[in-house]
Amino acid sequence: MSSLAVSRRYARALFELSQEGLDIASGLAVLAEASVVKDVQQLLELPNLSAEKKIEVLKKAVGSISDELVRLATLLCERGKASLLPEINEIFVEMVRESEARVVATVVVAMEPDAATRKKIEAAVADVAGKKVQLEIVEDKQVMGGMIVNIGDRQIDCSLRGKLEGLRKAIAA
Repeated sequence: MSSLAVSRRYARALFELSQEGLDIASGLAVLAEASVVKDVQQLLELPNLSAEKKIEVLKKAVGSISDELVRLATLLCERGKASLLPEINEIFVEMVRESEARVVATVVVAMEPDAATRKKIEAAVADVAGKKVQLEIVEDKQVMGGMIVNIGDRQIDCSLRGKLEGLRKAIAA
């Protein structure tokens, strides 16, 4: 079974727990972040280090986490799969987003928009996507003006650079 399939199973179980009202998201994110810290990651990858020691390392790295996440960490350490924590977290976050009918849209602009413009962009992108939108604004001076909106695998290029490029191609043809 691929690591993605294994991660998806764990993420699904955690998602179901969160649907029952348990607060999993923040603790899982902290656990996933701790597992990729270089020193922690190296200890988790040691084959001769016992699962109990690996769990202790994770507990020290994160502080306090819920019993459910301690059980998850224990299970992953016992099975030698602690390295899957970041992937499990990523899949879990995506499941939560989908359940809330939210989509992440990356908007590339020449300069950071003010709050009012940001709300207008968010409303326009939400209309196009048909879902609630979480905007990620990326600055890129090469855009020159306007914006490039990426929603999943769709790209909407409303940038000055894109229009100039289209004009250049039309003239060259």
